Amino acid sequence: SYARKRNPERARELGLMLLKLHPNDPTALQWVALAGIGVLMACAQTAFLNGVARADASFVAPFSYATLVFAAAYDALMFGARPDAVTLLGAGIILGGALVLALRERRVHQVPPIPK
Repeated sequence: SYARKRNPERARELGLMLLKLHPNDPTALQWVALAGIGVLMACAQTAFLNGVARADASFVAPFSYATLVFAAAYDALMFGARPDAVTLLGAGIILGGALVLALRERRVHQVPPIPK
């Protein structure tokens, strides 16, 4: 498959094809924005992986599903696409599940008070 055999010629063809779709070079401000996005995404991924390594998987998993909610919010903010009822219902279920899990984990791992 393509994933096993790296083919630089194929990658070059794909790059040229994408270049034809948008032939203008990015401006300096766009390059700064792209670099900033790259740095922020690397930091976010590092923080998420650090959290996964330190917490129980059952606690961290709902937060990975919360990215769907944030994607819908960004879609509405950037492109003006308003989520429909099914999307809002799904977002509510995801956030509700994350809240229930967070409260349960907090109760389970609560340290009892020291007797006097």
